[in-house]
Amino acid sequence: MLRYSPIPTPPFSLHFLNKLNNPKPKSIHWKPRHESKLPEPELLILRRHDALSRLPFRFSDHLLHSILRNLRLHPSACLRFFHLASTGPDFDPDLTSYCLLARAWMYDETRSYLNQLVGLFCKNNHSSLLIWDELVGFYKEFRFAPVVFDTILKVYARKGEAYTAILVFEQMKRLDIVPDVFTCLIIVNAFCEDGRVERAMEFVKEMENSGFELNVVCYNSLIDGYVSSGDMEGANRVLRLMEQKGLFRNKVTFTVLIKEYCKQGKLEEAEQVIRKMVEEGESVDEYAYGVLIDGYSRLGKMSDAIRVQDEMLKAGLKMNLFVCNSLINGFCKNGQVLEGEKWLMSMRSWGLTPDSFSYSTLVDGYRREGLTSKAYSVCDRMLDAGIEPTVVTYNTLLKGLCRVGAFEDALRLWHLMLQKGVAPSEISYCTLLDGLFKMGEFSKALALWKDILAQGFSKSVYAFSTIINGLCKMGKMAEAEEVFCRMKELGCEPDGVTYRTR
Repeated sequence: MLRYSPIPTPPFSLHFLNKLNNPKPKSIHWKPRHESKLPEPELLILRRHDALSRLPFRFSDHLLHSILRNLRLHPSACLRFFHLASTGPDFDPDLTSYCLLARAWMYDETRSYLNQLVGLFCKNNHSSLLIWDELVGFYKEFRFAPVVFDTILKVYARKGEAYTAILVFEQMKRLDIVPDVFTCLIIVNAFCEDGRVERAMEFVKEMENSGFELNVVCYNSLIDGYVSSGDMEGANRVLRLMEQKGLFRNKVTFTVLIKEYCKQGKLEEAEQVIRKMVEEGESVDEYAYGVLIDGYSRLGKMSDAIRVQDEMLKAGLKMNLFVCNSLINGFCKNGQVLEGEKWLMSMRSWGLTPDSFSYSTLVDGYRREGLTSKAYSVCDRMLDAGIEPTVVTYNTLLKGLCRVGAFEDALRLWHLMLQKGVAPSEISYCTLLDGLFKMGEFSKALALWKDILAQGFSKSVYAFSTIINGLCKMGKMAEAEEVFCRMKELGCEPDGVTYRTR
């Protein structure tokens, strides 16, 4: 069957506290006429949506089915009426109504409705098949473009319904709907997201044995699947297969490998991939170099990071924010905060503007060195630059204040953070909780603990370990034991840190 393509349509810094304290389209004109006498489909086709919304009728499944059937050759009108029905009071479209929108599924506006359809009706495999049966019925009646099935496949895959996507694909073949490369790509991604990378590899071979010529994008998805599961040997096997087939391996192919090698700490292998790119005539961009620089920086190998950065510049590439932030982060975590500050100061010479991460990293660097006043100085400069502190910045300052015993200042900073509308994170709560216990503020610590649970951190091992540790250090062993039992009741498994605090 032919495939059709859709039409593309320190002390606390008071200074820091003070700083924180498309033109309308022309209307269609016609002779004066009483609009309430116009039938609903005609009002929709004429785009008289305002008039339609004023008509005295109630939505029902029967009405919606009838209108959508009559408007099946007018997808935009279908969408508008479906929108009116779905947003109206006391009415929810049924499965048939969603499926009657099939002709309009190729439009961007219908993606939210497709997500609703999958969310509402795909509670299990049986429900998924109900959608399929309904769709097949309308496909046989209206003969819409098979690309509609590709669209629903993609939604299934994106919502984590990989099994259903694969099931629908098998059913498509029984309808003699010939898959294309795009369909195959969706299924490869579905298998990979389901953790069945070897099955994805088998599927690719099956498709090729059936006469399909899959492109580099499919193979890149396979490589990404292997890489995501940490199987670099499998990824290299796909690379060799691409070479045998004469498939041109592009920038994406190599960058995925570089990223995973860096993640695993195999920096030499990552560099070898870059050398391979150069050998094959593939241009190495700032992102590929940046991933490698970030890898070296995370391991504290700053001489290698600078060497790769020099190589990048010699290749005619420019510095970017990601590279600068990676170097600042590496120097700060390596205890070379002044060197990190130099890099932040140099950013403007490359036409770059430091962002929240740049400043927050430097704040954390000074905090680690116990230089709280320096950390606040960086915060002042951050505010002068018009950049508002994030939760990461606040967490860094809270840790610094608690570390030097400035618990009252930490409390003031906490209240300031809340006033600024910055939502505390798990780290924020636990840092303050630990500080309250060290202050001997038992009642305040318990009040905060209740808030922590109310905020959804009932499965946080870090949070439970913090309160158990605080209770034990205050000599409240019975309360600590009670919290420990509650932890297990909530299904939060204690770790080594939890047991050591008891």
